Amino acid sequence: MFRWHQAPTLPPSPVRQRVVELVRARQVLVKERITWTNLIEHVVHPRLKALYQKRRRQTDALLAELEAQITAEIASCPELSARYQRLLAEFGIGAVAASTLVAELPELGQANRKQMAALCGLAPLPKESGQKRGLRSVRGGRAQLRRIRYRATLSAIRLETWPL
Repeated sequence: MFRWHQAPTLPPSPVRQRVVELVRARQVLVKERITWTNLIEHVVHPRLKALYQKRRRQTDALLAELEAQITAEIASCPELSARYQRLLAEFGIGAVAASTLVAELPELGQANRKQMAALCGLAPLPKESGQKRGLRSVRGGRAQLRRIRYRATLSAIRLETWPL
């Protein structure tokens, strides 16, 4: 099994901690927006539908505000800003994916590709014990990073022109 021994590092900067909190708050609001959308689709009572639509509009406004705050916090730190801009230049990576990767993956730019794949839960890991040889499967890692990379991949697939 792949093991990565990382050298001790300094604690994260206050700016990065704020970005992490904002990104995680954004994830909560996205889940809340999905909930309101699902309720709107299935409710029959008109007053409830109006209430749910109002709550979804409020959630949308909060999301827009959070995204602006995330962008401002990242811009205030040259190191995070450089990583963010480099990620935005990659095919299929948008503002949400870039900000999530900058916040949730402090090892970005320091680890090699195998280590990064393991951290993101994208590396095939063997399922073996003693004489038993199992199949390799993708598991483990940071779930949020795995989800965001999946969405970025779908976005890249949907685009009409590939940069090849």
